[in-house]
Amino acid sequence: MKSLFRLAIILLSLLCCTACGGKEHSGNNQTDTPEEVAEFAIAVSEITATSARVAITPKSKYIKYYFDVLRADYYRVYHEQYGFQRFINATINALSSKDNITSDEALALLLSMGNATYDFNSLDPDTEYYVVVMGLDINGRITTEVYSKSFNTL
Repeated sequence: MKSLFRLAIILLSLLCCTACGGKEHSGNNQTDTPEEVAEFAIAVSEITATSARVAITPKSKYIKYYFDVLRADYYRVYHEQYGFQRFINATINALSSKDNITSDEALALLLSMGNATYDFNSLDPDTEYYVVVMGLDINGRITTEVYSKSFNTL
């Protein structure tokens, strides 16, 4: 009887945690309350037919993160079907294979810290893109929501 009571308590606790648990994030820089500050601010400027300048400003200068520009069709596949952890794993594996380096070395090359600005060139004209940014730990696991911002090349 005692173990049945414990099981009931555990199940009730899990149910409450699931029902009342963490926030659901939309991944588009919108926060749940006006007082909440997003982990990352994304700015896109100097958009041309084949390039765009992307600036990332993290809330904390100490957070490690990854950012990139993805065509809208790729963004939707990872956002809606596979999840961005799969994207990160594939990116690390592709870089380590291409450059014949370890996964840890590839991850170190991909991570940013502090404010970052990068000019993305070789974009396709008249195409929708998404800037994506997410916090990563030293093992390549996503530690924040995935923030995104769309833009179109000219």
